[in-house]
Amino acid sequence: MDQNSNKTAINSSTSTFYCRIAPNLSWEARGSAFHLVLGLVSIMASFPTIILNGSVILAIKRKKEMQKPSNIILSSLAVTDLLAGVTVMPISAAIDFFTFRQVSFESICMLYAVNLFLISLLVGATMHHLTIIAWERYVAIQKWMDYKLIITNGRLKKNAIAIWLSDVFLTVAYYTTTLAVANRRIVRRIMTLWSAVETVCS
Repeated sequence: MDQNSNKTAINSSTSTFYCRIAPNLSWEARGSAFHLVLGLVSIMASFPTIILNGSVILAIKRKKEMQKPSNIILSSLAVTDLLAGVTVMPISAAIDFFTFRQVSFESICMLYAVNLFLISLLVGATMHHLTIIAWERYVAIQKWMDYKLIITNGRLKKNAIAIWLSDVFLTVAYYTTTLAVANRRIVRRIMTLWSAVETVCS
């Protein structure tokens, strides 16, 4: 069967599902207990992820003594994990449940596309936040005398905003060009290089 077909299809001879949005992706159409267990684990893991990261954000926002420069970027990082618990984990669970129940594979394909977009966005945001945190720790250790001049609340807030804007733009640009350009390898290489340069420059 042609995996690059523009339609979601099931190969009847092998019971293999191909997603038109991700032609290189395929998995067995037969639901199994593994999908059910994986979905339940994702749902159960989402609740502590939401509660714990929400607690971190509220604590830093409400307590002035915790509103230090290092905690501002940490709070923004907690937002990425909170969004993962709110969106990525439940959608992943839904995909597993639908696969287990053999519900509309077209719906599974669409959910997969949405989840892939969100994962790309949140992973990119996480990596950029970790880069900023590492830079802040470097300044605190190596340039401690100038720390208060270099690391300010305003600068870190601007960095956090820049991280989210750049990652939204990067992710949207990637998926837009992937749909428009036939050669996806070229798109992936360009976007990977762009992301790497952006991370170093930030």
